[in-house]
Amino acid sequence: MLESRLLEAHLAHCAECRSFAEQVTGIAAELRAAAVEHSSRRVVLPAAPARRSAPARVRSVASVAAVAAMALGIAMRAPLGDPERPSGPPAAAPAEVDDAELHAIRLLRREAMLAGLARSERASGTFGNQPA
Repeated sequence: MLESRLLEAHLAHCAECRSFAEQVTGIAAELRAAAVEHSSRRVVLPAAPARRSAPARVRSVASVAAVAAMALGIAMRAPLGDPERPSGPPAAAPAEVDDAELHAIRLLRREAMLAGLARSERASGTFGNQPA
């Protein structure tokens, strides 16, 4: 629900995406309206693959274990990091979003959070920290 409202808010501001959505909607409508065509050729799906032999399974498990051991060895030799530099993921650069669209996204997220909070309070029979 939130995703569809976010999409609608974006499409209201982005002409390129709105045009693409209209094209996709038109193509989907044409496909749904078209008559079903039956193939003159018989379609045969391949049978399920046979189970692998025990030696093949052992080899694949051994390969996974070897890769895991190598990754652990590499991780143990890696430096722990620079104490001068803060840890954590680098800050993401802001996307090309205009202020009106960003404001709309924030409002929709806030509304969704408040709706979820109201549902949980009704379900638990409490309001904040007070019993009903």
